[in-house]
Amino acid sequence: MTRGWWTGRRDALLSALARELLLWGEDVLDDPGAGEIATLLAEIAERAAADRRDPALADAARLLDAAARECARADRFLGAFLPQVVRHLRAALALLGQARALLMDRQVLVGGAPVAR
Repeated sequence: MTRGWWTGRRDALLSALARELLLWGEDVLDDPGAGEIATLLAEIAERAAADRRDPALADAARLLDAAARECARADRFLGAFLPQVVRHLRAALALLGQARALLMDRQVLVGGAPVAR
């Protein structure tokens, strides 16, 4: 049985999101799922929101939280409608990129982990 385009796209986005989590200090995920990524993003957002050293962290925390919600939405559609899953995962990846871009020029640690450049 061959995999469809939507399945391949979903898997590629999940892998890209898992790689982004490494930049925020999370461990390598084996076969990550949207729900697992959503949970980790929510935890990262909480740590960033609690850190008051840099005002940009509050903005990044809001973007991280929005990315977590997008992943949770994708998780609800898994097994039902892959184009919707892909849409939410793509949105989450874009939000993560925006959050990282906010902190790119700063030497900021989120929860003890440096935000990679």
